[in-house]
This record gives sequence, C-alpha cells and structure tokens, in this order.
Amino acid sequence: MSNLNAAELIGALSDIDDKIDSANGVLRQLKSERDAIVEKIETLMDEQGTTILAAGGLLCESKYEDVPQIEDWSKLETFVYRQKHLDLFQRRLSPAVWKALLESRNGSAVPGVKVFQKRKLSVRSHKA
Repeated sequence: MSNLNAAELIGALSDIDDKIDSANGVLRQLKSERDAIVEKIETLMDEQGTTILAAGGLLCESKYEDVPQIEDWSKLETFVYRQKHLDLFQRRLSPAVWKALLESRNGSAVPGVKVFQKRKLSVRSHKA
C-alpha cells in the first residue's frame, strides 16, 4: 500500500468504509436476532421458575446484576456535590456540551480542559 497514488488510497479507504458499513449492518441484524432469542429464553425460564436451562449439551444460566438508574437528576446532583462523590460520574466530557459552553464563554477555555484535535477522514463521491 505504500506506493499507491491518492486515487488508489482514497478508493481503498472508501472500500474499507463500505465493508465496515456492511459488517455493522450484519452486526445490528445479529444483535436483533440474539435479543429475540434471549427474550424467548428468559420467558421460558420465567414460565418454568428457573434460572438455568440445559439442553443439547449446553447450559444457559440467568444472573442478575444491580445497576444504577437515575430517577431524579436534581436530587442526585445535590447529593453528589454536598458529599463530594464526583466519582459516581464517568470521567469524560460531553463534546456537544463542552462546545456550547465554549461558545457561551466567547471562546474562553473551560478550566482544566485542553483542546485535542482528533483527525477524521471521510470519503464521498465527487463529480469533477
């Protein structure tokens, strides 16, 4: 690939992007099919009052995990700030909110945040 011209490189990138799009479509379909099967297995387990099914030399076990679901953001924020439990939040910024904040501050930097320019390439058809 090191000796390819611009047209060949852009074409190769476009081909790979098309393959990724196709693979993502297949992945979405497979996940949808998997979700439907999981729902049927869970229904079968519920009907049988069990958390384990065994058939065809395979074992399927249902496990439960407690996960947080926020019901009241205002109450949570008050708790987090008063108790200094900022560790409850994931340590990343929302790019859209950060950009809006920059605009509202007339481009003045947000303290503790530096700008990193992530480079992306896009390929589209071009009529000369």
